[in-house]
Amino acid sequence: MSRTMSSLPGRAELGGLSPDLGLDVLASWFSSSREGIAVVDAGLAIRAANQAFARQMGRPLPEIVGRPAAEVIAGWAERMEGVFRRVRETGQPIGPENYSAVFQGQPERGIAWWEATVLPILAADGTFRGWLLVQRDATEQVQGEAERSRLLAEARHRVAEVEAVFRALPDLFFRLAADGTILDYRAGRAIDLYVPPEQFLNRPMQEVLPPELGRRFAEALHTTLHERSVVTLEYTLPVAGINQYFEARLAPLGNDQAIALVRNIT
Repeated sequence: MSRTMSSLPGRAELGGLSPDLGLDVLASWFSSSREGIAVVDAGLAIRAANQAFARQMGRPLPEIVGRPAAEVIAGWAERMEGVFRRVRETGQPIGPENYSAVFQGQPERGIAWWEATVLPILAADGTFRGWLLVQRDATEQVQGEAERSRLLAEARHRVAEVEAVFRALPDLFFRLAADGTILDYRAGRAIDLYVPPEQFLNRPMQEVLPPELGRRFAEALHTTLHERSVVTLEYTLPVAGINQYFEARLAPLGNDQAIALVRNIT
């Protein structure tokens, strides 16, 4: 089905340009773009490409222009042949989407990832003329995302290991802000807690503990944060009406937090 010139993508937007100026605009974008660009005719031969595309494919430009797309475009059989076919069948662009490819004859490049968009090239009457391939190298981005996912999975695994250790130990663990606010806790033995969690979480320990003990903890916290050292504190505290003896070890955590590992040594 034919379409008017103004209804074709891009023609209405460029309608105010003279043919010469329009060609200059196209040539400037084509040559200076950091994205690889290739023009593929209806017979699946590459008719034009820019230097960015040649670098992506790892070939000199004269070895690309005029050759079949199947011999040049990375990942043709695995992915891109189907994409080109769907663009021709539907008349609609596809992308941007990522695909991976291994370069034949260039094993040192390993697996490369591309973010590609394939657009139909249509004549003024709507006749299909070929394809425009625009792509960028997304290898570093994909590898970076894979590395972030790996590190996140590793961190989650380590957190799970630490959680398991804390559950197995009889000690109390508190994470403290620089002002003494209790941010988090783990209790190996809940019976060793001075008060229930809802009475101490997100509150300064100086307000939770007896005044003299709260002052000692505040001093120990100040020392461990400013001297970047482990500080040990022994004290007694009534728990369930019975005096218990505890040993607390405070250590810096990052720049503005500390951990307190508390053991009942009664």
